[in-house]
Amino acid sequence: AGVNSVHVRNFPPASLAQPGPRPESFGYDILVGGSLPDDQIPLLAATAAELEARGLTDLRWLVVARNYGDREQTMLEKELDSRGVRDRFELRYNLPFPEMQGVMRASRIAFLLYPGDINYAARIPIRIFEYMAAGVPFVGPDLPTTAQFVKGLGVADLAPAGDPQRNLLQRLRG
Repeated sequence: AGVNSVHVRNFPPASLAQPGPRPESFGYDILVGGSLPDDQIPLLAATAAELEARGLTDLRWLVVARNYGDREQTMLEKELDSRGVRDRFELRYNLPFPEMQGVMRASRIAFLLYPGDINYAARIPIRIFEYMAAGVPFVGPDLPTTAQFVKGLGVADLAPAGDPQRNLLQRLRG
């Protein structure tokens, strides 16, 4: 149409980078950060229940959900309750961005949830850059948009979208 376009990517600020070694002990085993769309909530609860069924009964989860109102909070808490894993989770809603670095550093690994839905295939989750900048290893989807930034760097374990338990279980036991 004769219009010039510019492609802009919103990467996190360099101030998130945390040099130095990771701590030896962590307040949380698994961090789930950012916005959780409605279709990811059942996947999170199912993953926690599956890991518990496989013998990982002492995991400490932290969910830091952005832009969450009463409806989303109720949905998340009901889903975790229905799977019998609510007591494993600390839920923090709408945490200010500057506090995220400390939360990330207090977490053993981060976890990116992606349903096996084609609508997610084109997304580049900003969380991968936040986690890498903070030095937090993560488990995420093996989608081209994620893999192009992390393959071969040793910062992430990638699993098929919709099957997040596979590499999360391996990372937790390894």
